[in-house]
Amino acid sequence: MEIETALYQILKNNAPLTALNAARLFSGEVAQKWDGPTAIAIRPSPSKNREIIRTFEGGCTLVNEWFITFSVVRGAQGATYPYTTCNKLDRAVIAALDEFAGTVIDPATSPTESIEVQEIITTDNTHLYGYDDKTKTHQFISEFRVSYTDVSRIVLQNP
Repeated sequence: MEIETALYQILKNNAPLTALNAARLFSGEVAQKWDGPTAIAIRPSPSKNREIIRTFEGGCTLVNEWFITFSVVRGAQGATYPYTTCNKLDRAVIAALDEFAGTVIDPATSPTESIEVQEIITTDNTHLYGYDDKTKTHQFISEFRVSYTDVSRIVLQNP
């Protein structure tokens, strides 16, 4: 399982977040044809690379990877309701991901795939606000450092 899929699963299965966002969750960026009131997109951070921290006996690796989330709400600039809704949406994303640790399972795969998330923590680039005139959307961006065990890239070692 890819770590981006795991993050998607964590967000998709978070009840408070689902209540606010009603399943408009995108990988990469919000779809051009999106016409809903709220959306969340998640993708790898363009400013930071994947970092292998350690290789364990047997070959699996401990990896740090940075991801950003975009919480997006349509509405006029200066309007209170869209800003407040976007703020709540991003806070719910942060609550779902920050300090998460555990096994994430993708039930859509056969056999079932999983990944071990060691920890997810927010970075200093969290809950940053902006308004996009072109799309008429309020946006909060948050960045997370994700530490996980990657068994898909086992390093072969000499016996």
